[in-house]
Amino acid sequence: MKTHGWIPVTGFLLIGLLMLAMAPVAAGQTPEERPGADLFVMPREAVVREKPAPSARALGVLPAGTRLKLVSTGERYLQIEVSSAPASGGPGTGYVAREVTAVFPEGVEGTRDLVTVGRTFARTETYRRLAAAFLLRATERLRDAGTPDPSVELLLGETALVQERAMRRVGVPRWHEAFVNLVADVFRPGTNVVVCQK
Repeated sequence: MKTHGWIPVTGFLLIGLLMLAMAPVAAGQTPEERPGADLFVMPREAVVREKPAPSARALGVLPAGTRLKLVSTGERYLQIEVSSAPASGGPGTGYVAREVTAVFPEGVEGTRDLVTVGRTFARTETYRRLAAAFLLRATERLRDAGTPDPSVELLLGETALVQERAMRRVGVPRWHEAFVNLVADVFRPGTNVVVCQK
């Protein structure tokens, strides 16, 4: 997502809501920034560096919504490990700037924050991919805790698979487009099958 230095007013409101869930930027480790906490790249891409310095060699760029695992904290940089398998040649570990990440601590509070921010972001098409990443991690946490929540899983499915589009000249949503996965949910007959009544 490129904003070129300009974020719409609704973006500021959504980022303000996210700030409630983010750990404060301060020197040293806060209670939310314990090793193992979930980090997400937001609201734009993050440069992964070899060392915690702005002049350090860049190892790669991670897109918004990438889930990371916190290894250790520093004043301006966080040492991270990419949670998913890195792409060919992509960074597996490194350092990212604090200001491009959101921290969600382990436990019930962190999971509740993931659901809240994911639900809010799901309402805005601009942040739908971030919402899907947050809700996916929240459902994984809820399943691991033995308390799966069907409403969160339904919201995840709606957020990840469907995107509303407005019809031209009408300006209101009239149809939906597949957003992430272009797969059928079930097997069906071919398109040239005729159905008749007896």
